[in-house]
Amino acid sequence: MTRRLIIGPDAQRDIEEAAFHYESQRPELGDRFLNEFDQLLERISSNPLQFPGVGRGVQRGLFHRFPYAVYFIAAREIITVLACLHQHRHPDTWKQRK
Repeated sequence: MTRRLIIGPDAQRDIEEAAFHYESQRPELGDRFLNEFDQLLERISSNPLQFPGVGRGVQRGLFHRFPYAVYFIAAREIITVLACLHQHRHPDTWKQRK
């Protein structure tokens, strides 16, 4: 079962800032970041239970090629993305967004 995805405003800002940063480093790198983000969202949507819990009902999915993680809550019909954070940021940053 594929669930509906909701990307919170803080997560949307995270994604846009990261893509802009990568694009400013090298042309097309921002697009590669966004493509990998989309692929991760597809994996999360199709099978959220494959991702580990990190507390408070929140799970984390990791990018393969970029040092980023997506923090999300999976309910029966909806997945809410709370954050998309660089892995060098403090791991509790997402807790302020729940």
